[in-house]
Amino acid sequence: MVTENIRATMVVHGNVQRSDYRGRVMTIAKALNITGIAQNLSDGSVKIIAEGEKTNLSTFVEEIDIRNFLIRVTDIERNDSEYIGEYESFYKLVGEGETDERLDTAAELLKELIVVTKIGFDKIEKTLEDLEMITRDGFDRIDKKN
Repeated sequence: MVTENIRATMVVHGNVQRSDYRGRVMTIAKALNITGIAQNLSDGSVKIIAEGEKTNLSTFVEEIDIRNFLIRVTDIERNDSEYIGEYESFYKLVGEGETDERLDTAAELLKELIVVTKIGFDKIEKTLEDLEMITRDGFDRIDKKN
C-alpha cells in the first residue's frame, strides 16, 4: 500500500496564544508522526506547517481544533501543498523574549502563590490552636463538674 504524504500550512485563529496551544499541537503532532512547526504570529493567531501521511494529517487537523477552558480555536485556514520533507520532528518556534517574559510572569505568580499559601497555613495553625484551647476549656469544665 502506497501512502501519500502532504504538507499543510495552517493559520489558527482564536484564543491560541499564551494558553499552551503550541505545546498541545506539538504533543498531538508527535503522536501522529507529523513533522513541522508551530509559531505565534503578531496578530494573535498561530501558524502551523505540518507534513505527514495524508490520513494522519487529517486526524491532526481535527485534533488541533481545541475548545476548552484555556484554548478556544475559532477558525483554521488550511492550504495543502506538495510534501517537502523539510522537518525531522515537530517544533514549537519561540520568538525573541517570549520565554524570558513567560518565565518572569511564572516567577511572579509563584511568589504570590507562596505568600498566599503561607498566609493560609498560618490561619489554619491559628485556628487549630484556638480549637485546641476551646477543647481544653471544655474538658476542664467537665472535669470540674465531676
